[in-house]
Amino acid sequence: MMRWRQRGFSMIELMIAILIGSILLIGITSLFATTSNVNRMENGLARLQENGRFALNRIAADIRMASAMRNMRKASEGGGPGKSSPDRPILSFVDFSGNPVGFPPAPGGVPRYLLSPVFLLRGHECVAACSPVLGTANVGSDLYNGGIPAIGLGAGSRAAGSDVLTLRFLGGPGIALNEDQDPSVVGYQTLSGPLNGKLIELEPGSDFQLGPSGLVVVGDYATSAVMAVRRIDGDTLQADNRNLAGATLLAGFDPVNDVRVNDFDNDFLTVSYYLRLAEDPSQDGRMISALHRRQNGVDTALAEGIERLDFLYHVEDRTGQTRPMNAT
Repeated sequence: MMRWRQRGFSMIELMIAILIGSILLIGITSLFATTSNVNRMENGLARLQENGRFALNRIAADIRMASAMRNMRKASEGGGPGKSSPDRPILSFVDFSGNPVGFPPAPGGVPRYLLSPVFLLRGHECVAACSPVLGTANVGSDLYNGGIPAIGLGAGSRAAGSDVLTLRFLGGPGIALNEDQDPSVVGYQTLSGPLNGKLIELEPGSDFQLGPSGLVVVGDYATSAVMAVRRIDGDTLQADNRNLAGATLLAGFDPVNDVRVNDFDNDFLTVSYYLRLAEDPSQDGRMISALHRRQNGVDTALAEGIERLDFLYHVEDRTGQTRPMNAT
């Protein structure tokens, strides 16, 4: 009988096989890691682009609303002596004294005055500091716009080199007046005896919510005015002593122009955009900046990873010429 000699792999053959297998395994692992990283990067870029588009659309929507009130007529179309300027925006007036929410002071002897465009749209170009200065006098009181943090390096601070843009406009449909309110005096002034010209009677069952400032915005399609009132009952508001001398609540509003009343605290919106630092959840001790939208004191993060925020300003004048301007 022939004896068959059984033989396995030699040590050299085993080492060569292990080497080839290791090279193949390393290649496959590297390919998988590279593919995963590329996929993760593409997903991150896609999310960043999506968040960027959302943020830009949100900013654009607010910019379109800046200075919007219920009225549609421009100041150049009327307003009377001292109330008309071709370069002013909407005819919007203030009919009360005091400065509870950052309104400019009333000029002496003027029963009503135009809302300044600076109050309705204000930009701040910021590097180490902001120009114009970012503060309560510029952007409103703490109730509506305060709390925008100072520039810093910690979580919750405002990112250095990020501009701030503040816009104000009226939102909400408002409450209509009572159709039975007597319009036989001037506009919608009532004939309620000693309170003549000092009442606003809303449609029955309106459940109007008057905010803590006691201010309302009354407007039709021609003009709007901010007034100070107090509640008498659920559907009746009365002028208080903060109203300017000679200002009557509803005089000058046309009954056919759908006069409506909005609560200032709830419906008059102050929106600011800025960059705010937060802790990076993926790495301890590192800060990342996010675009924040602040509305009447409430912050919402729109997009993370935004490192710089710049607003550029161009103004079209009465001749139709467009020129660049700075925030100041």
